Amino acid sequence: MKRLTTKGIERYITNNYGRLRHNCEAMRIACVRVSNIYKCSPVDVFHFIIENEPINNLYTHSYGFHTGLGRQIVEDFKVKYYEGVS
Repeated sequence: MKRLTTKGIERYITNNYGRLRHNCEAMRIACVRVSNIYKCSPVDVFHFIIENEPINNLYTHSYGFHTGLGRQIVEDFKVKYYEGVS
């Protein structure tokens, strides 16, 4: 995935996990907003949240666990996601 779109998120989650339970537009907006805060790609934020993949150039994992920064990114994502849902 090169560019993060609502349809792309929907396709990715459906193909990899089956039934969709998330608001894909709110997820896209949250990824974009969080990526602006941390100066990284929205696609990187998406894969960090969905697949727990480390974000290049940010110290998000240590020995397979989230660092303080990784936990902060998750919390910021949650706030932005629920702002988009309501």
